[in-house]
Amino acid sequence: MFMRLDFQPGVDVERTPTTMRGGWVDSNLVRVREGKYEKHLGWQRIINTPVQGRARGIHYWTDLQAIPWLAIGTTQRLYVINLAQLPGGTSPVTSPLPAFTISVITPAGWTGGQENQVSGNYATPLIWSLDNFGQDLLAWPSGGGFYYWQPPATNPAAGFAPALPVTYTGPPPPGGFSGGPPAYNIGGFVAMPQQIVFAYGCTSSTAAVGEKPNPLQIRWSDQQDFTSWFPTTTNQAGGYIIPRGSRIIGGLSSILGNFFWSDLDFWSAQYSGLPFVFGFQNIGPNTGLLARNAAVATGNAIFWASDHGFFLFGGGGPQPIPCTLWDQFYNNIVHAQQEKVVAGTDQHHNEVYFFFPSIAGNGTNSNSNAEIDSYLKYNFVENVWDFGSATPEMANLLSRTCWTDQNRPGGPFSVDLNGLIQQSDIGVDADGVAMAGVSLTSGYYDVDEGQGIMFVDQLLPDFLWNQSTVANPSLQMTLLFRNWPGDTPTVKGPFKITPETKYVTCRCRGREVAVKIECDSPGTWFRMGTPRLRAARDGRI
Repeated sequence: MFMRLDFQPGVDVERTPTTMRGGWVDSNLVRVREGKYEKHLGWQRIINTPVQGRARGIHYWTDLQAIPWLAIGTTQRLYVINLAQLPGGTSPVTSPLPAFTISVITPAGWTGGQENQVSGNYATPLIWSLDNFGQDLLAWPSGGGFYYWQPPATNPAAGFAPALPVTYTGPPPPGGFSGGPPAYNIGGFVAMPQQIVFAYGCTSSTAAVGEKPNPLQIRWSDQQDFTSWFPTTTNQAGGYIIPRGSRIIGGLSSILGNFFWSDLDFWSAQYSGLPFVFGFQNIGPNTGLLARNAAVATGNAIFWASDHGFFLFGGGGPQPIPCTLWDQFYNNIVHAQQEKVVAGTDQHHNEVYFFFPSIAGNGTNSNSNAEIDSYLKYNFVENVWDFGSATPEMANLLSRTCWTDQNRPGGPFSVDLNGLIQQSDIGVDADGVAMAGVSLTSGYYDVDEGQGIMFVDQLLPDFLWNQSTVANPSLQMTLLFRNWPGDTPTVKGPFKITPETKYVTCRCRGREVAVKIECDSPGTWFRMGTPRLRAARDGRI
């Protein structure tokens, strides 16, 4: 008889391989489309010049001349790139890459910050909050001030003036207070459509000598004026202190509104105009944020990681997202460096990523230098998870320290561990080389509810290929047979599979069989169909 291996999407490490009959237990560099797994698309650096320091912030926007810009903040520099200067605009070229210089716009006097998290210091590791106010770039390095940068009136490729501190030039407020922004901020963003700028984890006044920042303090600017922050009866500047929790961890603006997370809760900031301007409401008790960049908005939804699970907000209150990879994340993350966690989206593929530093890659839960080396990925349309893990001393190929899907047109921009700016969903290789490590492992199938032994002599593969772009696509399939859950499986393969492969001979006996798919062939892309095994019952045990 022919036995159909009709696998369902979704990777689950919470259950045993036997329980996952018809499912998947391991993955790397794959994604789901219409219920079937396929190889992850590739990526390509947009220029050869790496950024200096560890990239901890990225933002894409266009100016009044419709010129696209990309800003990147690292632990040592603040950069901008005029994407219109690249051949093809925002579309990268494969060869040769353009001779292009990333423009440094680091504020004068700013000396950089910590690359790693320091226990008890909320401003470490240094993370940039980047946003745009119209065509102007706004930038907050955590634990520092507030800066802005204005694109030039012309369209040069490089050689820009540095970002400047935001200063207030209006009439001086009463009492000797400064009218400008907080001198110390953990982060900030632009509230839309009100065009009011928020800062959080900040000082309440730039004039108070020796004032310490309040980790629960929120302040906002006057409407349409990011230089004016002192509240009066005639402007819309103001402030609020979150009354619950220990600190504000992050915030963002989305189509659903403006939101903040403390270490405990999820808060909305609802615009009401004068006299109070914003009303604050705790709409998600005990759904606080794990790290400053561990939340991301896409479409009409917000996704985030808390310290005890993943959540989704779509306007009706936060909802927990059941995660079949809970152990892979929460039992594997290096908690000493969890502030580095980054969330990102690939809207075209309905995906949310969570990049994190792992114990598997760093060897200990207390490594003070542990860097992002692994990812979890959630497909919010298919409602399934997959992941890509690290091995000792070797990070996953898709490790990223910052990520944005704001780029239009084109795939997401990100920065890898080598400081290279990559654009995703370009080709099928990893920055010009074969995407090594692509794999997918199933749970165990059985026959006769596990009572019968089966003899298998043929494997009939079923895949879609990218034959139009590469002459000889190929992958490897391996069959794993066993009689009992504690057995070391008998391995048959790997068998090379190509579009011309009708079947492969794989004579073996076993009560259960699992399938492993691997691909390291350059230029190859595949989507799995429904493979079959020619099997016959061969007795009982």
